[in-house]
Amino acid sequence: MAAPSSYTETTFKTYLDGRLGSLADALKWTVAGGNYDEAVNDALLAYGTADITTVTSAANINLLRAYGRYFLWKSVAEATVNEIDYTHADSGATYKHSQIHKQAKEMMAVAAADIAALGGDISGYEVTAYNIEYTDDMYTALDASIDADNEWNRVN
Repeated sequence: MAAPSSYTETTFKTYLDGRLGSLADALKWTVAGGNYDEAVNDALLAYGTADITTVTSAANINLLRAYGRYFLWKSVAEATVNEIDYTHADSGATYKHSQIHKQAKEMMAVAAADIAALGGDISGYEVTAYNIEYTDDMYTALDASIDADNEWNRVN
């Protein structure tokens, strides 16, 4: 089998579906059902193109595939975040949906490393939290100026 030299959106979705293997069946995901649409959109946006047919060189195809895997596993993680583990009452079979979620997050990390190794960047898709400190907080000034004895007398 020759390596792909280009993709259409449908063939790229089929590639992503193949990456899930039997998990796609467990999640009831299909290409025709639209379950890969947003992963493809996110991969294209991260890659920096709106037209998948413009991605043609082997290096660029490899980077697009890495972005696709990242956003595929991100979609799986998002789809399974509220899933619960349970045992089927009749058959006694145990379903560990939390394992799917955990594995999806681990596969996201693998894909992120692939993206970085190929010269790509997903930092635009990460959230950074910063501490905010108010230097001119009116309540701090009030607290410092309150004389406890006088304040008590003023209230009563």
